[in-house]
Order: sequence, then C-alpha cells, then structure tokens
Amino acid sequence: MRERICLGNRTSHKAIPAPSVYPVGDFIMAQDERLTKPWMPRACLAASVLVAAIAFVQPINVGAARLLVLGSTCAVWASLMWVLWQRRWARYTVLALPALAALVLVMPGGPVQPEALRSEYLRQMARYKGSTYVWGGEGRLGIDCSGLVRRGLLNANVKLGVARLNPRLLRRALGMWWFDSSAKALRDGYRGQTRLVVEADSLNEFDHEGILPGDLACTQDGRHVLAYIGDRTWISASGGRLAMDIRAEPPNEGWFSVPVKIVRWTDFPSTGLGTVGE
Repeated sequence: MRERICLGNRTSHKAIPAPSVYPVGDFIMAQDERLTKPWMPRACLAASVLVAAIAFVQPINVGAARLLVLGSTCAVWASLMWVLWQRRWARYTVLALPALAALVLVMPGGPVQPEALRSEYLRQMARYKGSTYVWGGEGRLGIDCSGLVRRGLLNANVKLGVARLNPRLLRRALGMWWFDSSAKALRDGYRGQTRLVVEADSLNEFDHEGILPGDLACTQDGRHVLAYIGDRTWISASGGRLAMDIRAEPPNEGWFSVPVKIVRWTDFPSTGLGTVGE
C-alpha cells in the first residue's frame, strides 16, 4: 500500500506498512523489548520461587496463607513462561501443566479402601512426634490439635492417591486443605467430614471398647481434639512439644477429665482395626 504525498511540483510515493494481524500482541512485544532487561525474567522466577517456598514451608494454615500459596504458585508458572517463551516446546509444556493437573483432578478415580486409609492415617500422625505446638499450624515446623488430626488424614490421602493413581483421594486432600476446620468444627461434623459416635463425661470414665483407632475425641466446649491410636492411647498437640502416646488412665490428666464427643471420620468404616506401624 502506498500514499501519495505532494511536495510542491513533485509527487512522492511513501510505503505504508500493512496493519498487523495481532495489534495487541505487537504492542506487548514492543513494550517488552523497550522495558525488559535480559536479567528480569530469571530474577522474577527466582523471587516467585522463593515466595512460594516460604508459603509452602510456613506452618500456619489460614485463609491468607492459602491465598499466598495459590498466588505464589501462579507467579512461578507465569515467570517460567516468561523465561521459556522463546523456546517453543518448553513453552507449550509449561502451558499444558495447568490443564494436565485439572484433568487429573476431574477424573473419577477408584473406590477408597477405608482400612488402608485408616492405617496410613495413624502412621502419618505419628510422623509429627516432637513437633512444636503452634496455633493454626499444620506442618513439621508447628502444629496444633486440629492441625494434627487433619494433616494426618490429608497426608494419607495424598500418599495413597499418588501411590494408587486415585484422583478421588487427591480431590479429598485438596478439599481438606482448602476448607480448614477447628476442633469445634470437627465436633459438629463440618462439611460432613465426621459423624458422632458417642458422648462421654470424660475419657477416663469412657469404655474404650466401643471406639476404633482413628476416632477423635472433641471436648464439649470445642477447644481441643485428640485422636485415638488404640490400646487406650491418645495422641494430641496441646502446647509445648507434641504430646505422644498419652494414656487415659490418670484421673486428673487435663483433657481426659472433661466431657467429650467421640466422632469418626466419614471415610472410615464402623468395623475393623488398624495400628500405628502396620
């Protein structure tokens, strides 16, 4: 395409470039070439990886922390796209990762094997022996009473879901992570996660023959929760270091002398036993 330009007695023809098929993309690339320095993509990737690492490692699981995990993960993905944009196949691979993750999560998955899940749950809780008590914590760097019983089941779902290629278990783990629940929420069956088994005046006066490993004892006031691991032995996090293998016999042992509600995870059957270390 040419434009006629009159200059006195002369006529000049000036070439005008054809309009771009991708005007928005051309504008972005122009800004990118003008403003971007060679080190910027890798610096952004390093910074986003650092923030994501902190978000994943810190133990507190509250709404803001979960949003930080999601945001930093998206930032890592976007920065990786920026770094690899000039490499076609690498770019397509990174683009496909979210779609692949979503595809895995929406697949139906197989049935849950409750006894295997129960045994793995008990093993996962035992892994937090010696962890420091932190309110709202759900990790090795700090954990509280509800965080212990939730994290144990979450980890069990992830481990069995990956080992047995079962998306159903992975979806359950993701749901448990996103929808946090306190001792009070577990007592009240929040989101149908638990069901009431029996009420007792105290664990010291309770007949343990009617419960199974993996059952939870939530105090009536909703302030604390313990998990039963068999042989009249309970595990909980209640300040200081994680208290392990606490027995119910001592008559004046804190949480063992207050009214409780015994609840059971809905994932677990009403019969069958499991033990730590199976």
